[in-house]
Amino acid sequence: MRQNFDGAQVSTLYKYMSGADGSGFNDPNTMLVLFSFGGKVNAVAQDATANAQRDAAFKMCFQTFWQDAAEDAFHLGWLRGLYEEFFWQTGGVPVRARLGWLLHQLPRRRCG
Repeated sequence: MRQNFDGAQVSTLYKYMSGADGSGFNDPNTMLVLFSFGGKVNAVAQDATANAQRDAAFKMCFQTFWQDAAEDAFHLGWLRGLYEEFFWQTGGVPVRARLGWLLHQLPRRRCG
């Protein structure tokens, strides 16, 4: 993220993380992890290290865990909905992100 969350993003986070999205989602193992950037971190050239997003205010990672494969569709659907609403301005996906293994699960709109 290059800037703080806007009001719509905060509302989306509350909606999905609190279960107010109506999905019935309630998992205490779900979290939003924020890694702060700024200062000296942002002073290093983007191509100087493997950590290229040097212009970011912070990095974030949505995490949720489950053990039963029968719950895959539910959890991936919940996470997909969160991404689509949180990143609605960029087609449901973050811009310039390292999406890792979840890339194939996100909307096929814009990944760049």
